[in-house]
Amino acid sequence: MIFKVDFEKAYDTVEWSFLLEGLDSMGFGEKWRKWIKACLHSSRISVLVNGSPTEEFPMERGLRQGDPLAPFLFLIVAECLHLLIENAEEKGLFKGIKVGKDDVKISHLQYADDIIFFGEWELGNFLNLLKILECFHLVSGLKINLQKSKLFGVGVKLDEVQNWASRLGCGSGNLPFVYLGLPVAKWWWRFHEDGDALWVKVIRSIFGEEGGISNRGEVRCRGGSVWSSIIRVGREIDELGINFSNSIGKEVGNGESIRFWEDSWITGESLKNKFERLYRLESNKRVLVAERGEFLGEDWRWKWDWRREPRGRERSEFDELQNLLKEVHPKRGTLDRLVWRRDPLNGFSVKVLRGWIEEDRGRGREIRDITPWLKAVPKKICIFAWRSKLRRLPVRVELANRGIDLDNILCPRCGSEEETVDHALIGCSKIKQLWKFFGNWWNLGCEACSSLEELWELGNIRGSNGKGAKRWLATTWCFMYLIWSERNKLVFGHSNNSIEDLGPVFQRKSFEWTARRDKELALDWNLWLTDPFGGRFE
Repeated sequence: MIFKVDFEKAYDTVEWSFLLEGLDSMGFGEKWRKWIKACLHSSRISVLVNGSPTEEFPMERGLRQGDPLAPFLFLIVAECLHLLIENAEEKGLFKGIKVGKDDVKISHLQYADDIIFFGEWELGNFLNLLKILECFHLVSGLKINLQKSKLFGVGVKLDEVQNWASRLGCGSGNLPFVYLGLPVAKWWWRFHEDGDALWVKVIRSIFGEEGGISNRGEVRCRGGSVWSSIIRVGREIDELGINFSNSIGKEVGNGESIRFWEDSWITGESLKNKFERLYRLESNKRVLVAERGEFLGEDWRWKWDWRREPRGRERSEFDELQNLLKEVHPKRGTLDRLVWRRDPLNGFSVKVLRGWIEEDRGRGREIRDITPWLKAVPKKICIFAWRSKLRRLPVRVELANRGIDLDNILCPRCGSEEETVDHALIGCSKIKQLWKFFGNWWNLGCEACSSLEELWELGNIRGSNGKGAKRWLATTWCFMYLIWSERNKLVFGHSNNSIEDLGPVFQRKSFEWTARRDKELALDWNLWLTDPFGGRFE
């Protein structure tokens, strides 16, 4: 049985008394609890009615979404549910499942308000789980929404699953299903890094010590499971010309967690693949690096355990291996470390992998143009720029193309031309004066640009040092975002500002965004006004 639970308005229904009792039972001091209580009771909210906010009013329960403190407080509530399930298991009220040859016990997976329960397929087991969740609702305020929750059966006929679900008032589903969102490539790295984590133990119990990945990056597990799909990612990236499978290795410390022959710790591949003849001679093929030698004082001496003495080609391989090992040996008091050879200091990151793919495929500029991203501006502006580049903004022409019935598709500002993305952001006659102000500020004639690409490319003319071009790109994104915001205010009747006069306001706003987020691109205010392309960087 797999039961995927949906909590009804999870953050909004948390009982404060339960939260404070949870803090008390977990050992938080009285002064700390009073601070939290004050934060809760002083919170006020308003709601939007027809797009306009009401007067603020005090809250009596719940946590405000968007409050930096809220996720941490919600974790206290979630931890209480975890302890409740564990207690029920100990008393035999709920039976989880055992996975793999090692019988790894699993009863639930929990991430904030997203939770999945695993249990034996018994009606009594499921009813007990519902009673436990009802008890949790009575004390915490968190109620499950049965209509949005789903029941899955493993090795059970679909008719039986649907019968149970209809009797209990919840939905039913088929495997596989989606649980959260995962940056898939990084799970290769996490599999090696999180060796003691529950999910790694489960994978190894089912697919073996290597998780179904051979030392050559080959996939050794079959079928359509989620993990099978994840480990195929390495092979697919390799097919792009990137040696991803062998890019994850280990750096020897004390050698107590690295297998001498089977792990990749000297070259880009395991020693058993590089020296196949010697590996066949080895008596203990899973020997650790720390077990393959000993310290004599401060010096390390390698020891060998062959089934017989190497000879012929084996001797040549042995000589090559000894040369490799001359400068590499265990170090006392230092732990072994997982390394990503592309960035040994910082470890794996999706961003660096993406750049590696772009670099090796020789089309980095093309991809960056399609998916722009700058840390100098808020994420919402990066997403807005990306959508603008793809012409995915809800302008009137695009809405009409999607089959939405509109009175007309003319620009709401000028009323004379069709509203496309390019027209709404740079082409409208009503905003040409604003872009003229922008061009005078940067000393570039950007008001003549007819497309977003022309506007963004202008920065490369003078911004040859790279920073100037990035600053230009960031500022144009800010202006475009603010122009779009003013357009929406006009369309929905919240404002009728004369956008031609907003240049200095946009100038100040773009300065505040970039100066706070990227010190490398930051300028002082006077230089920002007079020479935003260059000068001395602060």
